[in-house]
Amino acid sequence: MRMRHTTTGYADLGKKQGPRRSLSQDCPPVSLPVHIVGGQPLVAQSSLPEPLMKELADPAPEALIYLHGYNCKMSSAMERLGQLMALGQFPLYIKPFIFSQSTGMALTYHWAMWSLPVFAGDLSDFVFELRKAGFLRVHFLVHSMGARLFCEALPEMKRRSFLRIRTRVPGSTACIDDVLASTSSSHSGEEELPALERKQTDFGTPSEESDLCDLEAGGGCDTRRMLLSSVIFVNGDYPLNHFKEQILPKLLEYCQRVSIYADLKDGALIWAELFNNEKAMGKHPEEICCVDPVTGKKYGQDYVDVMDTTHMDQNVHDLRHNFFNLNVQVVSDIADIIRTGTPAEQRYTRLTRTGHGNVFTFLSPPSFVKSC
Repeated sequence: MRMRHTTTGYADLGKKQGPRRSLSQDCPPVSLPVHIVGGQPLVAQSSLPEPLMKELADPAPEALIYLHGYNCKMSSAMERLGQLMALGQFPLYIKPFIFSQSTGMALTYHWAMWSLPVFAGDLSDFVFELRKAGFLRVHFLVHSMGARLFCEALPEMKRRSFLRIRTRVPGSTACIDDVLASTSSSHSGEEELPALERKQTDFGTPSEESDLCDLEAGGGCDTRRMLLSSVIFVNGDYPLNHFKEQILPKLLEYCQRVSIYADLKDGALIWAELFNNEKAMGKHPEEICCVDPVTGKKYGQDYVDVMDTTHMDQNVHDLRHNFFNLNVQVVSDIADIIRTGTPAEQRYTRLTRTGHGNVFTFLSPPSFVKSC
């Protein structure tokens, strides 16, 4: 039997329902002996090609960077991430890191917020060094004020060109420039609308060979760019409207999946909204997507999931701002995103749609509900 296989770098393929969207490489067709056992075709492990065996035995490491929030000591950040990793049973190829900026203390909220641009360049340098160390995939777990730090650092990471481009979106500068150039040479504006369509690429594969090049400081093409696999915002302290209008279009050019956990009862973000006089992203579980600046059409919903945690009350403290590492359902959901990149609509054993676009809620009855 002749089979075409693809190495995925996932050590436990038997647990997955579908192929991993990964940095994969096609292998040449090979002949494998197939045994039928109980009506199921099985391939002996000893007959697998050596490159595939090596990839499965030693999957490529992936970096998980945790950005903590305001008034969080380094020791507390380590405890929270450690609890998440242990409870979520993360595979060994997920390597956790903490980027700890100066987050101030009680009564220094605005000073901590104003100092974040100082650390944005350091975060960009840190991610770049991870790429040089051999990491080709990176995940961000962003909590509270850490969202402001990530959004400050994103333009710098984009400028340095070490993140792999997933697609060009209508809101990007490149696409708008393309449209303006084509419109100037055309007599019909309606005929130019297709130029705004996303130049869609498959997950895990670049749109062009040049996307594999290291463009940093004129570097050669010997190093592949990092793939921004997922960015997970948990109770994010960031202006909601600014995120949708300015940050998300840029983020979707690089990120495979953006996940947002929001809680309408988040006590800490209630105060943040009062201080900043603007809606906080982590307090409003509503549809979040991009809007084409030219056509006014929505896009990006397929790559953005919003999880409403308002009704969760297991292992949730009164402030409802910092339970992502203790609530088993939230921990398992985050682990699924990082391990497999599965969209929320396919995590149906844990989530269900609320009926408001890309907003989902957990299938979790309140703790006071008990059987007779």
